[in-house]
Amino acid sequence: MADTAELTPERIFARKHAMEIVEKVLGNYPGAIDDTFEELGADSVDLIAMEIEVEEITGKEIEVGTFQGKTVGDFAAFIEERLNG
Repeated sequence: MADTAELTPERIFARKHAMEIVEKVLGNYPGAIDDTFEELGADSVDLIAMEIEVEEITGKEIEVGTFQGKTVGDFAAFIEERLNG
C-alpha cells in the first residue's frame, strides 16, 4: 500500500528516527515503512523499548503502552505526533 502523505521535514525526521529506532531495538533494519511489527518479530517488550527511545528524542514522557500501531509507518506517525504535540 503506497503512502501518499506529504513528506514534510517533520515527517521525514520522524520516519528516519522510526527506522533507526526499530533497527536499534530489533536488530534489523525494516525493509519498508509499511512493514508490520509482527513481520519484524517484535513483541510487547520491544514496543515499550521503542517508546522509551521516543521519549529520549522528544524529551516528552510517554505512558507505557501508548503506542498501539501495527507498522513502522504507524510508529513514524506516533513520533511525529509527539514532536508536534
